[in-house]
Amino acid sequence: MTDREMRKALRAVVTKAVNRADPVYLLEMGAPDDEYEPEILSRIDGLADAWPDQQKVLQLCEDVFIHWFGPQAPSRRRLKRLAAELVRGLNALARSAGTR
Repeated sequence: MTDREMRKALRAVVTKAVNRADPVYLLEMGAPDDEYEPEILSRIDGLADAWPDQQKVLQLCEDVFIHWFGPQAPSRRRLKRLAAELVRGLNALARSAGTR
């Protein structure tokens, strides 16, 4: 898998996980599917340092969503679900790419 293909696959994993978790209920309120795009892009680079540690991934998610929406906005329960889903998705991606 080329770097470009890996980045595209990584972005797809992160987008799917964020949209499913909907940590600040934006999609639930009717926002478009690309509503979390800035947060997704700001998270991708940090994942390399956090993954596969789910606690580090959770901390990264908290930091990103608090930065973008303030400390009261993100649902802690949804952020935990997001972190777990990110770790699962990244593990699957790594297996398919033959890394880790």
